[in-house]
Amino acid sequence: LINETNFFNEVNMLSQTENLNVTAKNILKNILSMMNTSDELSNSTLGNINSSEGSRKIDTINYYTYKGIRNLINSLPELSKYKSYWDEEYDFWEKRNQTMLKNILKFTKSYSGKKIVVLCGFAHKNLLVRGLKKSSHSGKDKLIINDLFK
Repeated sequence: LINETNFFNEVNMLSQTENLNVTAKNILKNILSMMNTSDELSNSTLGNINSSEGSRKIDTINYYTYKGIRNLINSLPELSKYKSYWDEEYDFWEKRNQTMLKNILKFTKSYSGKKIVVLCGFAHKNLLVRGLKKSSHSGKDKLIINDLFK
């Protein structure tokens, strides 16, 4: 069965048997560190999540959750059967973030000049803020983006 649980079980078995090459060991070390960071942020204060350090941690979590795992799969032939699964996960993540961004922009047009509050999980925050800033620079309307908890 190709799923996230089986993937991590297989990675765990490979790591316990010392069958990881140097590249895979380094990637896995960073993925495990990212998982700890994710748990830490999940139980953190909003001020910490929205701080510059929190934002850097979120970007690291997002990188290793998708690109880092792709790199791990590419570095270990034993994990090649999971490539299409993680590609689909990554594509869904990208589509989800783009859809959220499009919906927010739709509301900014519908309620031009009004304040709009957007609530999202911390993993999406940086991606949405960057997308909104990019959109604001390319469009007529200037968006003012505030983090309430900074």
